[in-house]
Amino acid sequence: MKLRMDIIALTLAVSLGACGSESGDEKNAETSALSASQIAGFRQAATHGDVEAAYRLGLIYARGTGVAQDFTEAYGWLHEAAMQGYPKAQYFLGEMYVKGDGVAVDYVEALTWFWVATSLGDKYAQKRMRAMTTRISTKQLDEAKRKVDELWKNMPRDYMVIGKGAMH
Repeated sequence: MKLRMDIIALTLAVSLGACGSESGDEKNAETSALSASQIAGFRQAATHGDVEAAYRLGLIYARGTGVAQDFTEAYGWLHEAAMQGYPKAQYFLGEMYVKGDGVAVDYVEALTWFWVATSLGDKYAQKRMRAMTTRISTKQLDEAKRKVDELWKNMPRDYMVIGKGAMH
């Protein structure tokens, strides 16, 4: 029960950091709100299959919230959540590929993740997907479609999280 409460507190802290502009004071308050033991709690929950914890841990590392920023670590946790059907994680993987955060810039990969997230109801991914289609060729669009089909084959349907809100 304590672990679950820590996860809820951490989720709130990370979510608040994602909701608007961050001044230096807000960023410091958010960082100090995440202790090493709380982050360890997230890690424990994520390694035991908690998809929300894996997603949040990915955000913590991507943003450097209470830890050194580490896009490789972020990618690993976000990918874990994404492959379990978590649309917010899929959206953030797409963003990583657009920006080149820890991965090479790759619009086909970005579109692939936005496409999957959109099909699970993520409105942010839908907007990004529309924007991406103007940046790529028909051949790249076909490649993204092929990759989406492959992802669907490897993603367990019973793990897909649908309708969990769209706050990023």
